[in-house]
Amino acid sequence: MNKKKFLSDLRKELSILDKSERDEYIEFYNERFDYEESDEKVIASLESPERIAKVILNDHGINTEQRYIRNNKPSVASIIGIIILDILVIFPIYISLLSVPFSLLLISICSLVGVFGFIDGFLTGISATTLGFGMSIITLIIGVLALNFCIYLGKHILKWNLDAFGIKFSITKNIKFKKSFSKPLLWILSVMGICLLLTGTIFSIIAISSTGKTQILTEEKIFQNVKNINIDVKEKDVRIIKVSSPDVKIKYVYREDGTYTFEQIGNSITLKENYDFFNYFDYWNFNDLLSLGEKMVIIEIPEDLVLENLIINTSNSRVNLSEIEVSNKLKIDTSNSSLSLSDITTDEFIIDTSNGKVMLNNITSTSIQVDTSNGKITLNNITSNDILVDTSNADINFDTVHANNVTIDTSNRNVDLKDVFTKRINIDTSNGNISYENPSDRDYVVDYIWADTSNGHFNITVKHTELVKR
Repeated sequence: MNKKKFLSDLRKELSILDKSERDEYIEFYNERFDYEESDEKVIASLESPERIAKVILNDHGINTEQRYIRNNKPSVASIIGIIILDILVIFPIYISLLSVPFSLLLISICSLVGVFGFIDGFLTGISATTLGFGMSIITLIIGVLALNFCIYLGKHILKWNLDAFGIKFSITKNIKFKKSFSKPLLWILSVMGICLLLTGTIFSIIAISSTGKTQILTEEKIFQNVKNINIDVKEKDVRIIKVSSPDVKIKYVYREDGTYTFEQIGNSITLKENYDFFNYFDYWNFNDLLSLGEKMVIIEIPEDLVLENLIINTSNSRVNLSEIEVSNKLKIDTSNSSLSLSDITTDEFIIDTSNGKVMLNNITSTSIQVDTSNGKITLNNITSNDILVDTSNADINFDTVHANNVTIDTSNRNVDLKDVFTKRINIDTSNGNISYENPSDRDYVVDYIWADTSNGHFNITVKHTELVKR
């Protein structure tokens, strides 16, 4: 290397600097050559042009690994052609490919969540669970690998475009993505997913082979001198109807593989569905869902019968009661069920449900207690001394209610009260509006109103003696 070559290489390496700054450094090293007789001696005493340029650029705060050099400036026609190619061909194809991993990741989530929609008894419960989890793991792995490939491809598309525009941008060389899975974890998840899929397939074959072996059967029992009824069943609609017959008749529609117990002790009758570990999974039975209209408990009672106690315990079903009189307690305990109750007279009325709507119409009771987590509560034409209504994530609607004390509690929905005539009322909702009006009697005065909402609005137009808002 001679003086001319040395200075030429140095100038090239410092091309990112302004011309004036670059010329100062070139002049400095040019003078070094002027003080020595031999160019070789000067070059031997200096570092390479690349090394010198790196030190200079670092002193100017420039990262040499991210500097760019404009060369081979493309023509305007070339730039237009590249842009058209990107818009019409490369970008649409790349976006389509990019949708694949996200679709696979979504399928993975759906496979996991969708398990609960296909559980059908114990065997199919296992098959649906293992198939769902296995499919979720496999699609997750494929989705992550596809995403890594799209990132790798995107990096090279970016580099190709920069090169095509005559830009060498070394940042593309430094793009490094961490591996989503280490090889051992990848193998473990793959084996686990395959094993789950195989297990699910085996149980599916067993479940399919047993499909259709169970039938829907009907059993009827007649009872006399009945005052108390206790029903404890799963996934069966419960209906009570009045008939002209003097006896109580229970019609029980059930699966052939189910077991139950009818029992009468004195004036109390009990219908109880028996469960062991295996048929407990019929709680999620798909065949039962297909025959909701067939599986039920129908209780026929005499028109003039006044029950002392009526207790109903059920889940995943509907409870419809009308024109019933119970002298002591009427209690309904259910989950994931809708309740429609009308024209009922009782002393103590208790409803406890997790995820179902509750509709009460024409109810007369000394006390009414309704508790549900995620179901709407509607009360129409109610007469009671004490009313307690509690729900977490649903609206509460009252229309024409007469009571001495009313307590309403809901967390995240609205409370709408119309023609509620009471002495004291407590209303509490965290994230809902409170509306209370008595259009049929605007002169009625409520003694005490306590209303609390954190993030809602008040619309209370009833007359009152004392009103507390929070």
